[in-house]
Amino acid sequence: MLKRTLLRLSLALLLALLLVALPSCIKGEPEETTTAAATEASAETQAAAFSITDKYVLVRPETERADEVLAMQYVKRGLDSIFGVSLQVKTDWVRRGAEVEPGEFEILIGETNRPHSRAAKAALGSLDFCYEIVSENVIVIYGGSPEKTLEAARRFMLDIFGYEESADLTSVISPGQPAELLVGTSYISRFDYPVDTLKIGGYPVTDIKLVSPPRRRRGRKACCHGNFLALRV
Repeated sequence: MLKRTLLRLSLALLLALLLVALPSCIKGEPEETTTAAATEASAETQAAAFSITDKYVLVRPETERADEVLAMQYVKRGLDSIFGVSLQVKTDWVRRGAEVEPGEFEILIGETNRPHSRAAKAALGSLDFCYEIVSENVIVIYGGSPEKTLEAARRFMLDIFGYEESADLTSVISPGQPAELLVGTSYISRFDYPVDTLKIGGYPVTDIKLVSPPRRRRGRKACCHGNFLALRV
């Protein structure tokens, strides 16, 4: 009889201990998941934010256009001054027939041969401009014309760092200050074009091409002179 009583008491005590432990186990599981998720989010945020160092190279097109050169010089002056660095500059020149090999850390100025510059060109008109922090490795500053590329450079430096020079680029209006760059930051200025598609005789200009008659050999009378328009078939 005594053994049965002791056995019942032992079972009751064990059951009570299990009931006390069970809620804490159930409650602890989501807390670990939440902590892990918060840690991952924090790591992603840190990875997405970065600063300018001397590892970056400013790249402009090989073909020298005055305002694209000015745009590169503007960005270099500002970043060198703000971060106390001396950024390298180069053109996008590659040997004929060779593949384009982008550097590890590049700030692309204007219509370079890099894929991200080409993507910007395909998306924007001649009076548009943009900048985009694509990743820690690539920053794009692009305008539909060299003049607009200079505007894009000015806007990038003002928006991100608060740096600004006078209209004639001879003096600094605002020296700016260091700031972290966030991946995904971008800006696009689109001109309000009054006409979407130009037409000639009711046909879109993209469907029309200029055709030149073949050259006639000497001694023969040409049947026609000059150029004429033909619809693309």
